Amino acid sequence: RKETLLSLLFVLSTAAVGCADMSVDAGSRSPIYGLGFCNVTDAPMKEVSAEWTVAGDTHGETVGVLGSRMTKIVRGGPRPIPKEFVVKWQTADGATHSQKVERPAIKPDEEHFSGDVWFRISGDGASIVPLTGDEEVRRGWGRRDFLK
Repeated sequence: RKETLLSLLFVLSTAAVGCADMSVDAGSRSPIYGLGFCNVTDAPMKEVSAEWTVAGDTHGETVGVLGSRMTKIVRGGPRPIPKEFVVKWQTADGATHSQKVERPAIKPDEEHFSGDVWFRISGDGASIVPLTGDEEVRRGWGRRDFLK
């Protein structure tokens, strides 16, 4: 009987740990936001990525191939939100691009920003567009031209 009770306790505690949100690491803060990549051109891109430096260490996210007028989002961006990123991509003609871009100020409360920081890649280069979830809905998130 004691062994059965211990086995049941083990199963229940394992299930509880398995249901916990393990995606938030120690030191991260809510609310969680995403890093979004948006190709506003008429041609696909590949090797699409963004890098940033914190305390001398380089970090990054790669989304790979990004079709014409398509978006991809990676959830759980770094806190504090970096002010400067290097956005990289390769165009259909094989040319590799790398551009340092500075993020605009996020108002009114950068520390509690919830939404997505978008890397908008066009024929003129890359720019950063931070949007709250409400702003994304107003712009018609999901439409291919919402960051046009």
